[in-house]
Amino acid sequence: MLDIRATLADGSAVTIEMHLYDITAHKYKSLRSWARIYGEELESGQKYTEQNLTVCISFINGAVTDVAERPIDRIHSLFQVIERDNHEVLLPDMELHFINMKAFVEHLEKMVKSEAGYDRFTKWLILITQKEIRNKETIREICEEGDIKDAMDALRTLSEDKIKRQAYQRRLDQVYFYNKTMAEKDAALADKDAALADKDAALADKDAALADKDAIIAELLARLGEQKD
Repeated sequence: MLDIRATLADGSAVTIEMHLYDITAHKYKSLRSWARIYGEELESGQKYTEQNLTVCISFINGAVTDVAERPIDRIHSLFQVIERDNHEVLLPDMELHFINMKAFVEHLEKMVKSEAGYDRFTKWLILITQKEIRNKETIREICEEGDIKDAMDALRTLSEDKIKRQAYQRRLDQVYFYNKTMAEKDAALADKDAALADKDAALADKDAALADKDAIIAELLARLGEQKD
């Protein structure tokens, strides 16, 4: 199983899971993944209404099943929180996507490519399921297209060159630990600033108390002076 987590430009959280073998409990696993990420997205102080969309996409080698364990044979199934009878969406915050790769391969073998070619989603699915697709010429054509070619070249380089792959991994580790270190430093500075602010506030309170004390002493001295007169 492969898990990928990403945050999109609009703040939406997306996780991608690849279930190739044991898919018996995949829908439960996907729901737990979605719930965990959804719970982590809301930061302290944010309103519940500011929660970003959370999407879980699961690629499975078979059909997802309904509550009665009946298989849903569609290639792409989307689940949300809806009203039971009218199917009205309660909140847009939840999306569970299941991609049936087995059904996709069966469909592709029967499908005639239009003059416009395959859409973007179909092309990426072809790459993911390429071992099961008999028409290898289709795969070769898609691998030469734009960003798909860039992605395939990067994967090929990483898989063929062990040294580059290790260097790439070290670079990822460096970026991760650098970001982690900077975050820790920022947190430490924030704590230090907060401590200084508390100290300043305490000194201000002390100064105010001394000022009150001085005022009381001045008032007492004034009264003593009046009594002597």
